[in-house]
Amino acid sequence: MVIEEQKMRSLAHRMTEVKGRSPWADARRRFWRNKAAMAGLVILILVALFAIFGSQFAVWSNEELDFTVMGQVATMGAPSWSNGHYFGTDDLGRDLFARTVQGTQISLLVGIVGAGIAVIVGTLYGAVAGYVGGRTDQVMMRTVDILMSIPYMFVLILLLVMFGRSMSMLFLGIGLISWLDMARIVRGQTLSLKNREFIEAARATGVSTWRIITRHIVPNLLGVVAVYATLLVPLMILTESFISFLGLGVQEPLTSWGALISEGAGTMSYGTLWQLAFPLFFFVITLFGFFFVGDGLRDRPARRDAGHRRRIRVGQVATGLCGHGPSGAQRTRIGQRATGRAGNPERPAQGHQPGPGGKDRDDLSGSDDLAEPLYARGRPDGRASGVIPMSSAGGCASG
Repeated sequence: MVIEEQKMRSLAHRMTEVKGRSPWADARRRFWRNKAAMAGLVILILVALFAIFGSQFAVWSNEELDFTVMGQVATMGAPSWSNGHYFGTDDLGRDLFARTVQGTQISLLVGIVGAGIAVIVGTLYGAVAGYVGGRTDQVMMRTVDILMSIPYMFVLILLLVMFGRSMSMLFLGIGLISWLDMARIVRGQTLSLKNREFIEAARATGVSTWRIITRHIVPNLLGVVAVYATLLVPLMILTESFISFLGLGVQEPLTSWGALISEGAGTMSYGTLWQLAFPLFFFVITLFGFFFVGDGLRDRPARRDAGHRRRIRVGQVATGLCGHGPSGAQRTRIGQRATGRAGNPERPAQGHQPGPGGKDRDDLSGSDDLAEPLYARGRPDGRASGVIPMSSAGGCASG
């Protein structure tokens, strides 16, 4: 017995420690390997650089008129490096490159600010409804159902008509109407978190409800919220572009992708296709970029959860064999079984009885997770796994 314990101690000391990897590091590694997501990220970075530094390369301002091409836009307003109109001009002789830069800035701003408002309102609303529960949850979510039954675009147009067509009202209208889906998603995730051990521990120590929501619930929802936010930004851009296409969005001298596309679509029959092509190009690649990044982030948690389940299984086996996982009768029986087989192979271990047909059967009630890796699972080459002896000191050895 002493020899076996010494062997197990020596093997435990020789075992190399496996360096762990945090979930964020694993998620980042998987995201870098997603080629579509990386392509979308590169596209978004380039579009953001164009919006920030594009005006530095513009020869003309977005409000300056070029009288030499006015009235002859179809023939003299085409894209040209010689006159400084890199993307050509619009019908009034204004530089389309400068206006596209301005449209990119406003459209991205509307998308990001609108998505931010929707995320903040929806996250807090859904977290409160899911954590409090009961009648409060019923009232809050039935209110969401009623609001979702109202036509989204009709409400937004009504707000712009009643309170004026301004940038602030556009931000507020888009953001305050788009939080409903976020609230439902966050509520569902909160219901799965509210009964976890760390929430019960915080509740038992007297932490207030609001502090539990803001310090424990919401931080654990950041992954889901970030994924949905990346998919919400292009939806905000689409909504703003549609409103501007109808003439209810940003007003002159400001412009956006939707307004530029509307102007280009109205003049494309005159042969000025560049007025539609350049704003539409930036609009499409930005939407694809956000969708690719969102898909990359959305695929990540499922793979991480699958790996997490595998790690839990391996962790159960490892802790069970090393004597740190099971406790009480289960650990005693496992140790007796292993010691009996290792010390005297001819003497059956306690708690180990022959089953029907002379085959061995484990007598560990309620310890299926521990018995399965020892007997049901085999080695990669198809042979049965040996029993790993255990010692009361907690050392491990391979059978």
